[in-house]
Amino acid sequence: MANEIQLMPAEELARLHSNLVSLIDESLAPATRKAYSDDWERWLDFAEAVGTVPIPAMPEAVALFVAHLEDAGLKVPTIERAMAAIAKAHEVKQLDNPRLHPLVKLALKGIRRRIGVRPAQVDALTPAQIRRMARALPDTPGKELRSLRDHVLM
Repeated sequence: MANEIQLMPAEELARLHSNLVSLIDESLAPATRKAYSDDWERWLDFAEAVGTVPIPAMPEAVALFVAHLEDAGLKVPTIERAMAAIAKAHEVKQLDNPRLHPLVKLALKGIRRRIGVRPAQVDALTPAQIRRMARALPDTPGKELRSLRDHVLM
């Protein structure tokens, strides 16, 4: 009695692949998918303009893209999001992430120092606001410890 391996029918394999693509697509919020798509299109245009393949991306080309984005006046968070889009495309295809290359890291570090990333200063909560927040916390039956913790934190 030899064990025979049954190959999955091609249509079943295609259906599973389609489902996998859908799952990967849905792993990101719609706004993130849109932003990554726009960033990816910008990367494709740049890669074509400099004559390099977009994927797998050469770290030198990605570092040049970082300089290009900074030159175009984009802010640090937007540039980092573009790097995340390129990284995600490589991750999905199980390729090395060019964002982790030292040259790309140095380019991003230089941009952060040049442009700067200033955290937004916000006003502290007033005692009245804290009391109002504490009163709004629910007393959840069966979760007394969690409720107590939340009240203490307030």
